[in-house]
Amino acid sequence: MLAEPAPALSDLALGLVVVALAVRLGRTPAPHRHWRTAFWWAGAAALAAPSTTAWSSTRRNGRGRAGP
Repeated sequence: MLAEPAPALSDLALGLVVVALAVRLGRTPAPHRHWRTAFWWAGAAALAAPSTTAWSSTRRNGRGRAGP
């Protein structure tokens, strides 16, 4: 279970929107390849953020600090 569901859901939504834009951008010949790469990286980072939020919240010990 996520400790902070709102940021995780907003990161997921952002990731899906950016990946959708990257797919649309890849279909047009006009944009430079650096723009396409930037959109794919931003989308991948936003989609990876909810999983790292969930992972870090499960590694907490009873004192509120990250466990070993």
